[in-house]
Amino acid sequence: MDTKIVHRKLVQIIAVLSALAFLFSCCSACGLDRFDKKSFEKINLKEYQYALFISPQWTDDDGGKIGYLLLIKPNGQYLVQRQGSMDNGSISWTKNSLFYTDSKRDYWLSDSRAPHRVPSEKFYLQDGLVTLADGVTRVGVYNGGYSNSQHTDYDEQIVISDTHWQSHRFRSHFQYSLVAACGNDVYGLTTDDSLTSKVFDKSVDRIVQNKRFSFKKVMKYTDPLGESGPVTGKGSCANNRIVFLGSHSRESGEKIRHTEVTKKLLAHQQKDEYGKKEIESIEVINVQTGEWKSLPLINKDHTTFLSNRFGFDYSVQTYNSLNKGYLYWIHGDGRILKTDMKSGVTTVVSTILHNTKHKIEDIAFHPTVIKNRMVVLVEDWTKPDRDITIYTIDLKTGTKVSQVSIKGLEKKIADNMILRGFAVRP
Repeated sequence: MDTKIVHRKLVQIIAVLSALAFLFSCCSACGLDRFDKKSFEKINLKEYQYALFISPQWTDDDGGKIGYLLLIKPNGQYLVQRQGSMDNGSISWTKNSLFYTDSKRDYWLSDSRAPHRVPSEKFYLQDGLVTLADGVTRVGVYNGGYSNSQHTDYDEQIVISDTHWQSHRFRSHFQYSLVAACGNDVYGLTTDDSLTSKVFDKSVDRIVQNKRFSFKKVMKYTDPLGESGPVTGKGSCANNRIVFLGSHSRESGEKIRHTEVTKKLLAHQQKDEYGKKEIESIEVINVQTGEWKSLPLINKDHTTFLSNRFGFDYSVQTYNSLNKGYLYWIHGDGRILKTDMKSGVTTVVSTILHNTKHKIEDIAFHPTVIKNRMVVLVEDWTKPDRDITIYTIDLKTGTKVSQVSIKGLEKKIADNMILRGFAVRP
C-alpha cells in the first residue's frame, strides 16, 4: 500500500484516538438533566437546538454496549440519553425528525410525534448515514469487515429506515469509503474489487434507487496520476453531481498519460510534511453520465491555493455542504472556505476559527451547514476543562452570529468515549 494511503489512515486514526470523549454522570450543578433508558419517551425535542452522538470505538471493550445522545438547549444546558453504541455514528436532523442509531435499534425524535425506538440489528461501525429527498428516509452503511481470511469478500451492510419506522437490510461485498445521497438515490465510492488491481482504481456504485435497494456499478475510475483518495467520507450532491474534497499524488515509477488533466494537476503540486508532492482537489462525479472531474484547488488568479498539507487531511465537509455551485468546508486549521465546483477556485469565507496557536491535531471541528450559515462545534483539547463551544458563522459575511459554550463536562469524560456526530435544528 502506498505511503500516502497509510499516512491518511494514520491521520484518521490519530484524529479518532485523540478526540475528546464524554461519559456523563448526573450533576445538578452542571445544568445536566439525566435521562435513563426508560425516559427516552419523555424527551421533548422542541426544547433543543443541537445534538451530539457520543460512542466508543467498536474495538473498545465497551464497544457495542454504551453510547450517548447529548441534546443541547440554546442556552447551553443539556441532557444525556443513554443507549447502545455505534462507532462513527452520525445524526440526521430534518424538519420532519431527528434520527440516530446504535447497533441494536433506530431512534426517531420529532417535534410533533412521540419518541420512537425500532429494533434494528447492525454492525458496530458506521461508514455513512444519509437522508433522502423526502426528509424522512435514512440510509445507513455499516462496516462488518472482511468475511473471510483471504480478504477476498467484504461485509458492508446497507440499512434503509423508512417513514413507517421499518428498517430493511441488504448486504454489499464492497467497503464504501464515501457515501452520498442524490435525491432518493444513494451512491458509494469503493476501491476496485479485484485483488490484482491497483490501489488507485475506484468504482462508483449505486446502492439505492428511489428509496429501494438497487445495486448498479455506475463507473470505474483510475486516477490520472496514479493514486488518489477522498479526504472525507461524506459526499455532497446536487443536480446528480457528487462533490467531495480529494488529493492526488504521482506514484513513484508509475507511468502516466500526459493529458490536459494531468498537466493541470501537476501544475499545482504541494509538498507534504514528508516532502512528497500532492495535489489538493475538488472531485466532481456526474452519476448520470459517468464523467469524473478532478480540479486542483486554485486562487482566483489561477495560482495554487496553498494550505498546510497536514491540515488539509483534517478538513471536513458535510452532506449538505453544497450551496449554489459552491462547496463550503472547513480546513483542518479552522478556516472556513468555499470552492467553485466548476473551476476549483477556492476563497476564504471566514478566519474567526483559524487556529494559529496550537497544533492542527489539538483542535477538532465538527461543521454542519444550515442554509447560509455554518454551525461548527469546536473541541479544544489543550484546555484542561475540556469544554466545547458551538459557533454559528454567516457564510455571506464571514461574521460570527452566535456562540454557545457547553460547560461542566470535565468530570464526566472517559477516555474511551468519543464525540462522533453533530447535528443542528434545521
